[in-house]
Order: sequence, then structure tokens, then C-alpha cells
Amino acid sequence: MVALGIPVVLRKVAPNGTYGFRTIKTMSDSRVWYEANAYSGKAIVWAGVATSFLSFVFWDVLKHYLLTNGQQLLASVVIEVGPLLVGMAASFRYVSRL
Repeated sequence: MVALGIPVVLRKVAPNGTYGFRTIKTMSDSRVWYEANAYSGKAIVWAGVATSFLSFVFWDVLKHYLLTNGQQLLASVVIEVGPLLVGMAASFRYVSRL
């Protein structure tokens, strides 16, 4: 996630249909595109850092204290997806203010 976020943070990705924070609003104005993608790129970078940190910290807990594979899978999904969802929500909120 960190590697995917860096180019948009640096404003190196022009408006396109495949890579970046694409909404009707961002696709209609290049200024909004670059502002929204710089913000969402930072959110993606932080989500990647948070996911890495949480995965490292809770690896032992997931491995030894959760009894079933299902519990381990659920915890892993929360650790992986949770920070990304928070970043996406913050990005949508930011874009709505532009």
C-alpha cells in the first residue's frame, strides 16, 4: 500500500481511469484530482504503515492465542482492511469539501 500511495502523494499520476482516487468530482477537475489524490495517497501510505505495524505486533497473538483458523482469519482481515477503510472514509470526506 505504501508503494501505491507514494506516486499520487507526489502528484505524479495524471487523471486517468485506472489508478488514483476516481470519483465524478475528481475526474471532472484536474485541480481536484491532484488535491484529492495527494490526500488519499497519504491515507494509503499511513494505512500501509498501520497494517504493517499491527501485523507485526499482533502476529504472536494471532498465532498462539486465537484458537481457530477462522478467528485468525477474521483478525487478519480486520488488521488488513481496517486501516484502509479508515483512509478511504477520510478521503471521501476530504473530497466532499473540495
